[in-house]
Amino acid sequence: MHAAWVYCKENGLTHSLHEISEPFIKFDEGKRVKPEKEALLVYRKQKELFRQISAGLRSGDSGSVFDKRSEMLNLLP
Repeated sequence: MHAAWVYCKENGLTHSLHEISEPFIKFDEGKRVKPEKEALLVYRKQKELFRQISAGLRSGDSGSVFDKRSEMLNLLP
């Protein structure tokens, strides 16, 4: 899907990713889960920790990665 979308973009075609994928993917809105507004601060903290973990792994500083993972898991209900 992504390759088809990139091809369209590179060749000046104006198809959205949704238009390209629509014939192949059927969405069931009944199964869709939307973020809870009450958990916004938790989502932000998880995102921040994920970025820190990812940066630590890329830089080779894996010492703090496990502490950050534990911190992120502690945010779960």
